[in-house]
Amino acid sequence: DCLITHDHSDHLYPEDALMAVEGYSHHHRPIHFYAAQSGYKRLMEFVPFSETAGAAISLVVPGRRFHAGEGDRYSVLPLRANHEESTSPVIYSIACEGKRMLYAHDTGVFYEDTWKGLKEEGRYDLVSMDCTGCLEKSGPDYHMCLRDIRRVLEKMREEKLTDEKTTVVLNHFSHNGGLTYEEMCREVEEEGMIVAYDGLEIVI
Repeated sequence: DCLITHDHSDHLYPEDALMAVEGYSHHHRPIHFYAAQSGYKRLMEFVPFSETAGAAISLVVPGRRFHAGEGDRYSVLPLRANHEESTSPVIYSIACEGKRMLYAHDTGVFYEDTWKGLKEEGRYDLVSMDCTGCLEKSGPDYHMCLRDIRRVLEKMREEKLTDEKTTVVLNHFSHNGGLTYEEMCREVEEEGMIVAYDGLEIVI
């Protein structure tokens, strides 16, 4: 199962989805893509989705919960992201077996309706936050920097969406942020945040 946040080409390159269909790959359980309107439209233009094609797709709507994974084990709530509107951007609140994580990449500080959805979800065991701007005084358009993240996390604590047991991961970096991995780690070490790297795996 693949959750698409928006249709910018660094997050959705629909030609790659063709690798899931018969003729390109061996027999496998269909790969199920989930995307809001713009990403859904782009995928439909490239991929011959069908029950036998090896790929499936579902349209997601911000605020409308759906279930994913084998046996529908994941409960997923897409929420509106603060990103370029033409890309139909969403972030995802994902729950499974009593655990909940927030996947908040390619978004600036959350909209009020997004906060409302988060508060209805409840406490998070893990939050993965967009930190494209690294230590800039403010994030670039439609993204966040560490200062923005600290503001968001402060409000999440006030709303009891996170606590001292919540794992906080900084993610989605840009070379334009100007820091190395080691420099980012030193910056957030005392706050207990994890700086993501390729191949990182976390059990919650």
